[in-house]
Amino acid sequence: MIIRRSTFNSFCEHHLVPFTGEAWVGIIPGKKMMGMNKIDKVVKYFAAQLQVQERMTSQVADWLDKNIKPQGVIVVVNARHQCAELQGDNGDFTTSEVRGIFANEAEARNEFLKLMRK
Repeated sequence: MIIRRSTFNSFCEHHLVPFTGEAWVGIIPGKKMMGMNKIDKVVKYFAAQLQVQERMTSQVADWLDKNIKPQGVIVVVNARHQCAELQGDNGDFTTSEVRGIFANEAEARNEFLKLMRK
């Protein structure tokens, strides 16, 4: 399993204020491999546009699943949203997307979550 933690900056498409965060990406490779630094580039590519966190999380998982065809992909994004903070909320949100083995096998998901916390 390959795990990569990537930081990003984006802008909320509804309120035009920043949100910043971290994305953890887990991949169980198939026949194709991808350099770990390229995972950062995929995250930053989707974060570089007006965005909502839920869609960005799905876009990263979908792109990796379609382009490198791994056995499994999991993406967990945690971000702090200034738009929510300005409204009095703590602004901290977490989203996730799973594909392949991660969608069907709890053991694989649990291993990823355990490694993510380190």
